[in-house]
Amino acid sequence: MDNKANLFIVGAAKCGTTSLHSILSNHPDIFMSKVKEPHFFSDVYIGNGLESSFDKTKDYHTRTIKNPAVYHSLFSEGANCKYRGEASPSYLWDEKSAERIYNYNQDTKIVIILRDPIKRCLSHYQMDISNGVQADYNYYQGIQKDYQIPSNLKRWGSKKSHLYVELGMYYSQVQRYYSIFPEKQILIITTKDLKDIGILNSKIGTFLSLDNSKSLVASQAANTSKVPRLKIILKFKNTLIFKTLSQIMGSEIRQNIKGLLYKEGYSKIGMIQKGEDFLKNIYREEMDLLYKSYDIDFRFKSEN
Repeated sequence: MDNKANLFIVGAAKCGTTSLHSILSNHPDIFMSKVKEPHFFSDVYIGNGLESSFDKTKDYHTRTIKNPAVYHSLFSEGANCKYRGEASPSYLWDEKSAERIYNYNQDTKIVIILRDPIKRCLSHYQMDISNGVQADYNYYQGIQKDYQIPSNLKRWGSKKSHLYVELGMYYSQVQRYYSIFPEKQILIITTKDLKDIGILNSKIGTFLSLDNSKSLVASQAANTSKVPRLKIILKFKNTLIFKTLSQIMGSEIRQNIKGLLYKEGYSKIGMIQKGEDFLKNIYREEMDLLYKSYDIDFRFKSEN
């Protein structure tokens, strides 16, 4: 197959995959898919699939693609680029993604982006509150309930489980990639690296052997947190009428309406400290192993 993808950004939700996708897409030697999250190599179907040709003039955040022909067409415009890539966060969590990507292109480069798991979980929860996906404003209670859901019901995109805790168990997820791909084909960065374009240029440039005369350029923050100006907006958002109107309206109109109904910020939730203590007990061993094996330090301050 011609024009295969040979660069994959892998990271959990709310770890900066969107920002990194944007930064890389501006480099002349890198072509990033117009569909940022196709989830082709994971067992995911979010319900907004794309099984036919797509509009190449538009950018799509998430469109679940399972049709091989449609997937390969994502990279046709990048034929002359050194790298062609995409960024699907489900690839880190999904147990089969690493092997599937290797079978597709064993020479591909893997960039794993991680974030402090405590902060990642809170950001994920606040996003779900703002989107009307989560209704429990007691943070500790909400993540505890989600964690107790039977494992056979847990999957990416499921309405029964949000994987708040599981997505932060990085060590076992990272280890899957290192057990399949050669170490030289994997780079781990953190969200802190995104804040320093000099460091990012050094790490990414060296890893991908990019031309030193062509630097990565910082981009505006992507996926910034927004909250509804009124809580009643959340109830209306999940109605059939709203969803139907959203499909009819063009993207420009949707963005204008969103600007009127939402503002930047976070929803106020309670029991955050108790929730963080709960997570620390779960993550402690994983973070210790991550540090010892891959020198990525998310250990908690009292343990450093």
